[in-house]
Amino acid sequence: MATINYLIKGEKNATNILLRFKNGRKCDLTATTDLKVEPKRWSAAKQKVKLTADDSTKDKVNNKLIELEKFIFDEFNSDNSKGELIANSSDIDHPIPI
Repeated sequence: MATINYLIKGEKNATNILLRFKNGRKCDLTATTDLKVEPKRWSAAKQKVKLTADDSTKDKVNNKLIELEKFIFDEFNSDNSKGELIANSSDIDHPIPI
């Protein structure tokens, strides 16, 4: 079963949110999104921006993460139903909308 996880690296300044896509043992891809977040505002457990009152971008970023996950699963399921499997990041030939 395919899974998507979001994570960040770094503890200072705004950092890009990383996307990790796994499908079994053979497919484990990590990609950097254009979405940025302050590490102190990131919930690793929930894999989204913390819901704090003083953050005006939290809803926008969290909605983009939801849209991105839906897009990737839709594309994966479509390709998988045609017998097209993603083995590595070079197999991805179309941009991911953010």
